[in-house]
Amino acid sequence: MRMEMEWEQVVPELPGIVLLSHGSAALGILESVRLIYPEQPNLAALSLDMGDDTEEFYRKLEKLYQAFHGNCIFFADFNGGTPCNQLRIFQIRNKVQVFGALGFSIPMVLSAIDSRRDGLSPEEIAGHAIKDGHEGIQGLCMENVQCCEED
Repeated sequence: MRMEMEWEQVVPELPGIVLLSHGSAALGILESVRLIYPEQPNLAALSLDMGDDTEEFYRKLEKLYQAFHGNCIFFADFNGGTPCNQLRIFQIRNKVQVFGALGFSIPMVLSAIDSRRDGLSPEEIAGHAIKDGHEGIQGLCMENVQCCEED
């Protein structure tokens, strides 16, 4: 299990963004996002690796929620997986409402970062991220690509 967060950069009034995944997906997206927005406070990733203890994953998820005083958005890699299920268990045990998305991409996380700058609530930020995630998926047609011919 790996957790990445810059604890010294927590800004209390800024919603946190927490990425949850199997393997290194959340860490990879966090790293990519930091290439575009280098010094982002309140951005964290928690990954679950093969053989990790789910209760320990839950405790770390809880620690992240508390670090942001419940003012955060969660992105889990997909619906029904262990990271998602642990988030649902957390929500039920603590009787709290959490916002975010099940399934996420770099454009969604970038959208969440941009939206929180506008002072939006976690619910509004999640809505913008989901909308932008849908719009960010586009087809690529290779038949219109022209290659340079060699001289």
